[in-house]
Amino acid sequence: MITTDSSSMKNIKAKDQRFLIIGVGNISRGDDALGWNFVSALESAYDFDFEYRYQLQVEDSEMISHYDKVVIIDASHEDLPDGFELKLCQAAPHYYFSSHAQKADTILHLTNEVYGAFPEVYTLAISGYQWDLDEKTSTLASENFDRALAYFRNEFIGSSFIDSSRRPLSPSTTIF
Repeated sequence: MITTDSSSMKNIKAKDQRFLIIGVGNISRGDDALGWNFVSALESAYDFDFEYRYQLQVEDSEMISHYDKVVIIDASHEDLPDGFELKLCQAAPHYYFSSHAQKADTILHLTNEVYGAFPEVYTLAISGYQWDLDEKTSTLASENFDRALAYFRNEFIGSSFIDSSRRPLSPSTTIF
């Protein structure tokens, strides 16, 4: 049985499935810290694997090839409805001519093509507003963070992310 009581969540794991949560950002750049802060808030409560990244890179395709389900969390410059947006990632064959700053859909495409692995990958974007050198997040971004975290803990964890017998979200589904 899956519950949303965080004290019982440490041992949550679906049989034979590996989960990875990746926080993307920079703790020293104001609201860009939202991805890292999200991972930090989850680490002690869940038995998933966690990674911190400044940006997604080509090499991350190998890392995610070892997982069944992945969530990539990052701050967004967009003012999203409810302050965050969770989407099922679709592999896309575009590539940016840099070894840095690849998008999640590109990393998933590389994972599929190079490693023959097809993890279920979600992206969670949280609206941010202040990007200067600062270790504090803005008030509005912090409110968005709190809503996203509550949704993730109370709704998403018990959804098809953990329970693979449930119908997965469609690629066009946006969750608020």
